[in-house]
Amino acid sequence: MYNNFKTEKIADNIWKVSHWKYSGTECHTRESMFVKPYEKNNEHFSGCECYENQGMLHFLLDGKEVLSEHFSDFTQSFKIGEKDGIYGLGIHQNSNINRRNGVYQMLQINGEVTAVPFLTSTGGYALLFDTTSYMSIGIDKPCTKNISKHYHTEDKDLNRINIFCDNADIFTYYVILAKDIKDQIKGYRYLTGKCPMYPRWAYGFFQSREHYKTQEEVLSIMKSFRDKKIPLDCIVQDWNYWGDYGWNALLWDEKKYPDPGAMIKKIHADDCHIMISVWPSFGPDTKICDKLEKVNGILEKPERKGEEKFGRVHDPLNPKAASLIWQEMKNNFFDIGIDAWW
Repeated sequence: MYNNFKTEKIADNIWKVSHWKYSGTECHTRESMFVKPYEKNNEHFSGCECYENQGMLHFLLDGKEVLSEHFSDFTQSFKIGEKDGIYGLGIHQNSNINRRNGVYQMLQINGEVTAVPFLTSTGGYALLFDTTSYMSIGIDKPCTKNISKHYHTEDKDLNRINIFCDNADIFTYYVILAKDIKDQIKGYRYLTGKCPMYPRWAYGFFQSREHYKTQEEVLSIMKSFRDKKIPLDCIVQDWNYWGDYGWNALLWDEKKYPDPGAMIKKIHADDCHIMISVWPSFGPDTKICDKLEKVNGILEKPERKGEEKFGRVHDPLNPKAASLIWQEMKNNFFDIGIDAWW
C-alpha cells in the first residue's frame, strides 16, 4: 500500500491529494507533508476548509463537515452523509442513477460500461480520481480487489465510498467542494479544461441499433421517422459496413452500400445527420493493416493464423500510423459528408 502523501490546495474549493510508495529509509507522513490551506477565523465561516486529524483529512463546507477520509483495507475510503445522493462514474447499464448501494468497475466494457472516474453529490462534494490503473468503487459496499467485469456482494459498508486501485505507483484524487452540482461540474471543468459546445443538432435524438446492414435500410429507417413525424437528428451507422473488405477496413462494401455519398446527401437533404463507427483495430487481411505494418504502426503482431475477430490494435502514438488512418477516414468518410465519429 501507499506510505507517502501530499495535499495541495489548487483553487478556493479544490484540493489535490496524492499517495505514492516511498522506498527510502524514512517514510514521510501526511503531517509532515500537509500544509493547512485555510484558517477558520470565526464561527460564521462561509467557505471551504480542509484539516488533518490523526492522519485523516476532513473537508468542510460552510463550517459543516461533508466528507472525510476513513481507515480501511482498501486503497482509499471516505465517510459520507447518510442522505447524500451520488451521481456519475460513467455509464453503467444495470444501475440506478443514484449510485448508492452499488459496486462499480472502472473498466471499458463494450455495450455495458463506459467508465468515468468522477462523481458528484448532493452532499456538497465531488471526487475526481486520477490513476492509470484499474479501479473498483464501492458505495455503501466493500469493493473488490480483483479485476472483474461483473461483481456483486450483499455485504454492506454503509455511508462509505471504498476505492481499490490495482498496481498504480501513484494514486491521486481531487476533492471539489460546492453545494450545487452545477458548481461541482464547474470545478471539474477547471481541472480538465473547457470543452467546446457540440453543434445544436447533436443535442437532439440519435437513432442507433446493433448495426444497419444496407444503404437501403438506413434510408428507409430515416424515412419512417420523417413519415411518422418523430423528431430525428442523427442516424448511426455502426460496424460491418465494410463487409467483405474485412474488419474496420475503412471502406464501404459496394454490394451493401452502392453509393454512400448519395445516401449521405439524401440524409442531409432531409435535415438529418449521420454518425459512423470507426475502431482502433484493423483486420489482419485489410489493406490498411498492411500499410500500418510497413510503418511499424501495429502494437501487437500475432501470427496470421486462427481467428482474429477484432483485428490488430494500431499504435496511436506513431505519427505515420495516425496520418495513414486519417487519410483513409478523410477520403472514404469525411469528404463525402460524414458528420460525426463514434
